[in-house]
Amino acid sequence: MPVESRKLDFPLVRSPLTEVDPEDVAGVRTWMIAATELRIRHEGRLKPRFRFLTGDKEEALDVGEPEPGDEAFHTMFFHQLGGRPEIRRRFREGELRVEVGESLRRAAVLLEHRPDGDVDHWWLAWRLMGEREGNVGVFHGDWVRSEGVGSDTLPEPFREWLHRAGEATVSEIKETPTQIPPGDCLFGTSPLPAPVPQDPVKVVEIVGQLTDAAIARSGLEGIQVLAFRGLVAEQFILRGQLGCAVDDVIRNIALMGDVLDAVAFLFPGVVTVDGVDTRALITIAEVQDGRRAQRLVPIKWRPDGTIEAPRAWMRALPTPEPERRWIGVKPETEIEMFPMAPEGGPVAEG
Repeated sequence: MPVESRKLDFPLVRSPLTEVDPEDVAGVRTWMIAATELRIRHEGRLKPRFRFLTGDKEEALDVGEPEPGDEAFHTMFFHQLGGRPEIRRRFREGELRVEVGESLRRAAVLLEHRPDGDVDHWWLAWRLMGEREGNVGVFHGDWVRSEGVGSDTLPEPFREWLHRAGEATVSEIKETPTQIPPGDCLFGTSPLPAPVPQDPVKVVEIVGQLTDAAIARSGLEGIQVLAFRGLVAEQFILRGQLGCAVDDVIRNIALMGDVLDAVAFLFPGVVTVDGVDTRALITIAEVQDGRRAQRLVPIKWRPDGTIEAPRAWMRALPTPEPERRWIGVKPETEIEMFPMAPEGGPVAEG
């Protein structure tokens, strides 16, 4: 009997694995859930994806929704790729309809497969999502977690993600790595009337004075790091692949140049305002003794595409342990940075 074949073509992205040890079972799962939540909050949905961890890299494949009848091929492809010797952890994520009471509800799903010989160990986490796809995802309730042995013990509708069925096999894998644009860094400076005070709440306030107008006019491009040295504020706009963890990027910048008074990290995120998930600009600043503060600016867009006058909230944060700070800590990964001045002069505005 002839075996039906399929050609499956998925984009593959590899990135450095710097934030978690793949051998830390619970730590990886917590990290995966946090990354999944972040994608949903930003994109409003969870695209079907295979995620594999090696000793030092994460592989992510956006596999898309399978055509009717092709789910078995997706599952066999997942097992084939996950069975490579270098793979330490293997996950599937996406959305499924889960029976809750008498109705089917939309849910984000994260499933881990941990094979032991011919025995399939699994770990499952799922969480209800808002039914309407928007720019920002909304959750309902908490994550529901379970684990077991054997794909037959997985409840429906999750079982098809793991269960090997039918005649589907993967005979050949041809890899064409996705070309990721290299990262770049724009650089500018602003004069300061005086060195910034050693009060992190004051520092995040100064960051807002330097950046709010430009961001309201043009939006936030990449992520930004501001280094305060004496009477100068150095502003770095980082775009594309960073090449290491964000904390190490900040530590590398902190070690550049003269003695650092303070450093700040400005990035887009999502916050909950009056029970509604809202996009926001988030700033975290650290002063010389390691104390930190945070500034949150929820973003509301006008019909013409500009941002409404922002209202900021500022608060002190717990001081991190010495080895987790930015200032005075040697980065695990040292990177070479060649900042480029943008056309038109400095990035920062005084």
